[in-house]
Amino acid sequence: MLGEKIEIVPRRMLFKLRFMIARSDIRQMPLSDKLVMLEALWEEISSEPDQVEIPQWHKDILDERLMAAERGEVELIDWEIAKKQVRELVR
Repeated sequence: MLGEKIEIVPRRMLFKLRFMIARSDIRQMPLSDKLVMLEALWEEISSEPDQVEIPQWHKDILDERLMAAERGEVELIDWEIAKKQVRELVR
């Protein structure tokens, strides 16, 4: 099962390998297998970024945050520092 090509199918199904997998079957899979499938699906989606439509509400939030930064209303920090701070928060 692992390593097979994955493609998106109708909502009632999540993945198509050589066969269809129902959500109930996915629920029974070990987490490690779910993560492998998730990784494969993400690789497929991210390989064609022009095909991924960004919702308008995402664009609106980004525009608001950019304007706040331009007005000096928020403190900008380096991405590496931000990741370090998040890691410390979740410990």
